[in-house]
Order: sequence, then structure tokens, then C-alpha cells
Amino acid sequence: MQVLDAINGGSIDLGVHRYGQLREAVKQSPEDVVLPFTYAQALFAGGDYSLAAGVLRVAVAQIPEEELTIYYPRGLYADEKVLNEQIAALETAISAEPFSTDYHLLLGYQYMGMGDLNKARGALFEAAKNPANQPTVGKLLNLADKLEQVALDALAARKP
Repeated sequence: MQVLDAINGGSIDLGVHRYGQLREAVKQSPEDVVLPFTYAQALFAGGDYSLAAGVLRVAVAQIPEEELTIYYPRGLYADEKVLNEQIAALETAISAEPFSTDYHLLLGYQYMGMGDLNKARGALFEAAKNPANQPTVGKLLNLADKLEQVALDALAARKP
């Protein structure tokens, strides 16, 4: 599948036009909450960071606060090294454009997916400087707090 090839660093053209089928699937299946996250990840993998951030905002907006679950398509990567390289490329892009709140939003989401909640929070606080990102950042930070609490509860449960 072209999308999986693109996410995994295949040699195909990573332009947005190559994702027409996935974009169409998102439109045709509005009840599928996973597809928009997959689409955002494909755009991220292709270096289309601002568009990926826009899709991510829409995807997160669809998740009700009371059912706070954010989907991170980490399982799409055959080799985690590819994902780490893609995150490094986004970090480099942020070095060149440090005031891009879209880039920070996307990076915060990537860090959350990798389980690095402290780095995620830092990037998300930067992303929140843009009012358009604040609803998404709020949900992602709430989720980070919940994930941290689950980890603390699990740790406390193991103590004798």
C-alpha cells in the first residue's frame, strides 16, 4: 500500500496528491476516528508538517473529552528507526522555524506517541501560543496527565 510505503520511508513521491485515496476514505468514513490520525501521520512522514498539524487538529476535535483516547499509528512502522528519523527531521525543521506552532503541535503529538511526556508537554506549551491549537493542546495535555496517572497508579500497586 502506498501510504504504508510512504510512512516507512519508501521511495515513492510523498506529495499530498499521493494520499487521495486516504483523504477520500477519511471523507467517506467520518465515523472512523483512526483514519484521520493515519492520514496525519502519512503527511508527517512526507514532511507536510503544517497540513499534518491541520489534520491532527481535526482528528483530535472528533474525540469526545469523556472518551479521551488519541490514536498514534506507531504500529504502521516496520522499523522504529524510520519513525525516529522522521521525528529528527521535524526537530530540524523546528530549528529552522522555531515559531511554527503547527510544527510544535505535531512534535508534541509525536513525543506523546513515543511515550516521552515531558518533551511532549514542552512542545505542546509552545503550540498553545496559537489560539487555533489550544483545544487540541488541551486534550493532548489532559491525556498526558491521565497517562502519567495510570503509570503512577501501576507503580503504586506494585509496592508491597
